[in-house]
Amino acid sequence: MNIPGTPKKPKALWAGSILILVLVIIFFYKFIFFGLIPVNGDWWLANFYPARAYYPLLEAQNPELDDPIYQHLPLRMLTVSLWRGRQVPLWNPYIFCGTPLLADGISLPFDPLIWTYLFFGPLLGRGLTFFFQFLLAGVGMYLFLLRLGLRPYAAILGAVAFMFNAIFTTWMELRTLVGAMCWLPWVLFFLEGALKRKSLTQAAFASLFLGFSILGGHLQYAFYGLAVALLYGLFRTGEYFWRTRAGKGLVVHLGLVGLVILLGLALGSVQIFPQMELTGQSQRSPGQYRDINFLSPLSLFTFLMPEFYGSPIEGDYVGVLPRSFLALPRGYIGAFAAVLALLGAFGREKKRAIFFTLLGAITILFLILLAVGLGLLMVKIFPDFHALDATRLIIVYIFCASVLAAFGMEGLISPETKRSALSLLKFSLLILALLFLFLFFSPYFEGYLSSLGEEGTRLFLYLLQLKAQYGLVPLAPQIILPLSLAALGILLTILYLNHKIGLNFYKALIFILLAGELLYFGWRYSPYVPREYIYPPLRVLEALKPMPTERILGKDPPGAHPVKGDMLIPNSALAYGFADIRGDESFYPERYFRFMRLIAGNGASLLGCIHLSEHDSRLLDLLGVKYILTAEELEGGKFQLVYEEEKSPLRIYENKKVLPRAFVARDWKVTQDKRALIRELGSGHFEPGYLALLEEPAPFSPPPPSPENDKIEITRYQANLVEIFASLQSPGLLVLTDSYFPGWRAFVDGKEKKIYQVDYILRGIFLTSGAHQVRFIYKPRSFMMGAVLSAISLLIMGAIWLRELKKSKSHSLLGR
Repeated sequence: MNIPGTPKKPKALWAGSILILVLVIIFFYKFIFFGLIPVNGDWWLANFYPARAYYPLLEAQNPELDDPIYQHLPLRMLTVSLWRGRQVPLWNPYIFCGTPLLADGISLPFDPLIWTYLFFGPLLGRGLTFFFQFLLAGVGMYLFLLRLGLRPYAAILGAVAFMFNAIFTTWMELRTLVGAMCWLPWVLFFLEGALKRKSLTQAAFASLFLGFSILGGHLQYAFYGLAVALLYGLFRTGEYFWRTRAGKGLVVHLGLVGLVILLGLALGSVQIFPQMELTGQSQRSPGQYRDINFLSPLSLFTFLMPEFYGSPIEGDYVGVLPRSFLALPRGYIGAFAAVLALLGAFGREKKRAIFFTLLGAITILFLILLAVGLGLLMVKIFPDFHALDATRLIIVYIFCASVLAAFGMEGLISPETKRSALSLLKFSLLILALLFLFLFFSPYFEGYLSSLGEEGTRLFLYLLQLKAQYGLVPLAPQIILPLSLAALGILLTILYLNHKIGLNFYKALIFILLAGELLYFGWRYSPYVPREYIYPPLRVLEALKPMPTERILGKDPPGAHPVKGDMLIPNSALAYGFADIRGDESFYPERYFRFMRLIAGNGASLLGCIHLSEHDSRLLDLLGVKYILTAEELEGGKFQLVYEEEKSPLRIYENKKVLPRAFVARDWKVTQDKRALIRELGSGHFEPGYLALLEEPAPFSPPPPSPENDKIEITRYQANLVEIFASLQSPGLLVLTDSYFPGWRAFVDGKEKKIYQVDYILRGIFLTSGAHQVRFIYKPRSFMMGAVLSAISLLIMGAIWLRELKKSKSHSLLGR
């Protein structure tokens, strides 16, 4: 494999890739050598009923991390199960009475790494996915830096800094962030090759990996990566034109950049279109991040000291900034790597690194200015700007800083003069000394820190706490360790530049320092647990054996978690194969959110996670809640105790008033005013099962009341298909108590029929008297259009590669 910009001998190329592989193996040693699974299963067992009734002494390794075990893992388990059952994972029938699955942005059924789950199962597949994500990020960055002409050692350091940055290692178990950004170095690697060689083949590869970032990762981060690729392509095109003044070459360069972006977007369309459709109809608040949607200057401490504000692992995270530890925008790539990035930006390689210097600096400046007026401007341009967390843009800075760190080391190990580096290193040492002095005397800066507002006051109180605990603020481990490592790296470099230590010895020491530092901090946050801690068999759930088409509810006890609840928290039922009316998704239909407000009340926190302490509601009867799992005694004649444990408060009640999952309504009322419809649903007069509320005219009037002997049977129930046999004595409205959403189609005796929205969130079709075969099929246009575009993009890429193979079978597709 011979790549432009890499050593002529492939030995260095393979040696660097193998070294990265070894580091990734070391990082995942708990998974590879001890069989532990990277997921916070202990958090679920220790904190929530019913599991904590059986694990009373268990403590979670990480008390903060939540989403992986009850959101990401169950949704991916369902996705894999559907693929294995030869069903396209489009719809999730297990939560929210049904909700889009492909569109949720978490399940990602077209993730290029989903093969690890399909072949090895959801647990091994999870660990292998993380392993390959980090490996791809490291090797891709290494190759990209080599292609830029850097020496292998400098490229290795840049790859290590990027691969184990604080955002990657902290967000690892949420999968989608790294899943998007691990492909960015590959996109730029092939884009650089395409522009250098004017190569359609390499442009097609760049498009492929850009599409992978969309299909395998968080869409917001994927678009950040796309923006970086676009800006880089335009920058390199401008450089080319400035150097050659060749108009024809300019058109070719712009065409290649446009091809990469358009083909990459087209490949990702099968994910983009459904997700955009759901987002437009979701419960997401347009002002969700309004109060924290900027980079506080106080966050800059964490760029050098990733645990400056403490750590949830140690139980000392103070949350001085109004964010969780996970959500802190920490631009940490290693303390000494930050010094190297400074050398890359202002040292001898600054001209070659100018793009990354400008982009990284603009990113930080943009995020800081959001707090002082720029945020208002962004809202005027993009009204939903605060619906997304803008500080996630910090990943762009991290990428740029990692590249700059490699350029910084390139300048140090180049044979040319190194005097400018000495000045920058002494300046860096001065900055560290000033920071140390500031922290040393910080307990005396109450007036200054308080002038920074509430955040400054809380920072002052936190520093006083550190002084009381450690005697001096800088002696706190989270401060002294990274600062000492940065200082050590600077001193070693000064010794090397002054010829006090040799080059090879210096390289070895710096590599150990950087890799060791990043591995140490990277290991701390993400928990690993034995397999038996991941949704183990629980007696109460073993006793709960509902039919596949019946639903359950976990009733929260008093004092439950205000966001997630307590009893079989949302999405957990899915992991055990039970359908639940609750759920937890970043995006789910807004109508369902408003409907559940009628049950839970306006004071409940349901924006991202629906949980309930209510159990006695006719609306729950309507939704088919047959079994209620609780730790309390339920009163009322409609609830029958069917299971009770002696050594725990866990009970199961059967709801005797539950409505069938499919039934015929004999009366209906049209209410086009949605607010009036919601008020009627929430009134005590609404009788579900008999009266149905519609939002558009029915094809015929309700028949006169008469004794009915209808037969309704769900004969087949799958994720994307429901089949019902219906025999009616007189015309009526067949109601299926599954969520209505665009893309569902109904067929009666083979002929398509209109689906009506019933009772605000459900599906219904009108039937004449007699026997009918009814089929509900989910085949959304958003998916079909996206799939067609994705297929077309793959065909175009394939045609380009086939042309190259025919042109010269002896040439490598990577380009010689």
